[in-house]
Amino acid sequence: MPNLSTPAYHCEARYGYAWVALEEPLAPILDAEEEHDPSYRRIPQFYEVWNTSAFRLMENSFDNAHFAFVHKGHVRPAQPAAAGEI
Repeated sequence: MPNLSTPAYHCEARYGYAWVALEEPLAPILDAEEEHDPSYRRIPQFYEVWNTSAFRLMENSFDNAHFAFVHKGHVRPAQPAAAGEI
């Protein structure tokens, strides 16, 4: 009979995210005091619905050359600034 079980992982919900440790956690999740202070607010990042595969999403997120190549001239000037222009 094949093993049809699924491994269990350590998981904790905090700060609006699910934090998962694939092995024994090395340390507890940071307790951010600002989370409970009303003078601070949390701004969720990357909350966009994309119709794409996980590999395509990760490819664009972790590709260090992505912005310099794909967005050349849009994110930063194509030519270095001349002295006195900065």
